[in-house]
Amino acid sequence: MEQFSWKNKREVEREIARIAPREAKPEKLREINPEESSLELTINKELREKLECEFTTHNNKRCEATHFLEIDHKHSYSQGGGNELQNLQLLCRQHNQRKAELEL
Repeated sequence: MEQFSWKNKREVEREIARIAPREAKPEKLREINPEESSLELTINKELREKLECEFTTHNNKRCEATHFLEIDHKHSYSQGGGNELQNLQLLCRQHNQRKAELEL
């Protein structure tokens, strides 16, 4: 337990998964209300890393937002950028809006 005392929840979950991996569960969709649903699914490491917010500041501090994330085109779609996975990144709404303001 002492080895986990200085780690956050996500770091502890990753360590437990490394020590005792579980079998993947099938997707689970649950209706919350008429306008929203909850989706639980298993993804691989590469996709998980893609889903973490990618914005970094000039001194390489990573944005830690986990809500209101949006898919952004690294090379703007309006400037000829495509929809290939390599050209997509996940940004929080605030950083995506800021990036758009700077480009336009």
